[in-house]
Amino acid sequence: MARLRKLARLRIRGPGLHLSALRADTAPIVYLHALNFDAWTFAPFLRTVGGTAVDLRGHGHSGAPSDGYWLGALAADVGFVLKALSRGPVTLIGQSLGARVALGVAATFPWAVSRLVLVEGGVDLEAGVQRELMARMQAFPTTFTSAPDALSALTAAYPLIGASSARAIVRSNLSNGHWRSPTHARVGIVRSWNAASESLAAEVRSPTLVIRADASHHWTAAQAHSFVQKFRCETRLIEMAGSHYLLQDAPGALLERIAANGFLPAS
Repeated sequence: MARLRKLARLRIRGPGLHLSALRADTAPIVYLHALNFDAWTFAPFLRTVGGTAVDLRGHGHSGAPSDGYWLGALAADVGFVLKALSRGPVTLIGQSLGARVALGVAATFPWAVSRLVLVEGGVDLEAGVQRELMARMQAFPTTFTSAPDALSALTAAYPLIGASSARAIVRSNLSNGHWRSPTHARVGIVRSWNAASESLAAEVRSPTLVIRADASHHWTAAQAHSFVQKFRCETRLIEMAGSHYLLQDAPGALLERIAANGFLPAS
């Protein structure tokens, strides 16, 4: 795990959609990022343990069609990527939105997933939280004069994001003054956010690790425990110190907890 791996970009032609991914090597691990992020957010994991990180549609270098941002479509995109990679079952690790998509992939393509790791994601948002998130998505600019300008706008729109997390988001999404994830993609995802996550849990057959931050503003400890009870497979819930942005704030500690619980494939 000490060797640093080079990252290479993959371009995959899906059904009417170009999808993009970052690959470090052929390790059977696939990563799915959070809303507003892209594959680069998993660079610390890629360089340490290898694998492939996918740009979800409407994010990073993947295509951004006018529709298709509901959970089933995002999961189908990832299923196509898994088929294109021509690997056996993979360990699927998702953060926030990526965790919801990973849940959909594991439920829909059970033969493709050997282990499932859900970081800060899994239960449906309350209506008020969803409305607030939608308002922020619609008000957030799409062009900026500079990276500091984008950073200022992001921290104003999302005050709970820490400074290091905000900088990571800007590095991932800002290109020539334009935000990579277009407004219609982000709004489309939020509109379909409540996509029966809890009912999908009952369809998962892979051993599952659910990780909640103890200062999470997305779900309570009680909600997390209730969510875990929906699974019919081997499922473990752990809590870590930190906010919703565990991956951005403490990637090393997060990776260590995943490995310590036996959810990384043997190297």
